[in-house]
Amino acid sequence: MRNTEAPTFRVGPKLSAALGALALLYLLLMLARIALNPEGGQVNFRMYYWTAMAHAQGENPYDPAAVAQVANVSFMRPFLYPPFWLSIFRVFTYLDYTAAATAYAGLKACALAGLMTLWTRAFLRARFDGLFLLLCLIGFNYALTFDLESGNISLFAVLGLWFAFWCYREEKWGLFLAITLLVASIKLTPLFFLVLLLPVRRSVNWLRLILVALPFLLVTALGVVFNPSLWRAYLGSLRHVPGVPAGSASAGPVNFVSSLGAIQGTLGALQAETGIHVPPGIPKLLYIAFAMTVLLLLTWSVVRRRGAFGAQWRQDTVVLAVLSYLLLLPRVNLYEYVLALLPAYLVASRVAAVDGRLVLILLLGISPIPIRPFGFDFLVTSLSHYYPCILVAGLFLVMLAGPKSSGDTRLAGDEQPPG
Repeated sequence: MRNTEAPTFRVGPKLSAALGALALLYLLLMLARIALNPEGGQVNFRMYYWTAMAHAQGENPYDPAAVAQVANVSFMRPFLYPPFWLSIFRVFTYLDYTAAATAYAGLKACALAGLMTLWTRAFLRARFDGLFLLLCLIGFNYALTFDLESGNISLFAVLGLWFAFWCYREEKWGLFLAITLLVASIKLTPLFFLVLLLPVRRSVNWLRLILVALPFLLVTALGVVFNPSLWRAYLGSLRHVPGVPAGSASAGPVNFVSSLGAIQGTLGALQAETGIHVPPGIPKLLYIAFAMTVLLLLTWSVVRRRGAFGAQWRQDTVVLAVLSYLLLLPRVNLYEYVLALLPAYLVASRVAAVDGRLVLILLLGISPIPIRPFGFDFLVTSLSHYYPCILVAGLFLVMLAGPKSSGDTRLAGDEQPPG
């Protein structure tokens, strides 16, 4: 339930609008730079394009060496998506790489515009929120700008998931399941969000949900039957997914910012600086203990808040699920924290003593600044590199400490779909 007490200090609407306008201008300039310089970035799209080209030429798309040969380069990142995504990316191969990369950048700009519209209109119930836009720009070590630069498909998945979450809040269970399964066809981990159906299981028509899931299962089964070699290659590529870097946290910029990565990196830095030997199995044991704690706290919070299954309760449950998801994943790339930008803002908006949104922006703003006080270098570098994960853990605790959702009051403006 939203705290209705007025904070003692709040950012005014004019300042908020000015900050938002500057953030919007920065994003537009960045998108223009990416579109006008397709050869200089979007490394993930380069991999999508040449993998699809290799597939069109009859090569094994799941063999990075074969794809690199088609692209005439010495190295190519592995393609880790199911075979039917190859058909989608093959559409871009009808264009030369420069035109395809520009078109892809345009599609990502459209996805970003759609995501911002969905967030502001359907969840923040506002036409424009400057502070939120600034948060999106700088949040979690500039996760959004990292996503745009990388050319990863993740932004489309985030858009899909948040539309699914809107469906969940509005009790459109079939659409929630269908969109979640579609997003999970990109990467399997979003299947985690199907646990959101458990607290509302008595409101769900399970037969209808089974009928919704059947086409996805059928398409997958037909793909396996009619193209078994391609699916074997895909499953084989998953066995070679790069793991969480286990090196010292001071080894340079960290893009994998999961809880497991934070544990491994911090213990590795501690061992390097102090000479204290850390047995190899300790980081994973600590991660398992951490994950179990998060799951128990999530379950406790959902049960504690189940007095009324209204729209606000469902939205709060989604926020908790998103924060838990990022804490539980053993391997999280920086751009995946875009998923948590809205939950961070919603949690910060609950703070009553000051404008919690401003506090959050200040906390996020210091994350890229290197600070190295004497004697604690390894702690500070760990804090800097794994700051997004640490912030998500803090937001998760703030959410747990918040008041229970009560009543079945509909959120204002939620009756119509976002548009």
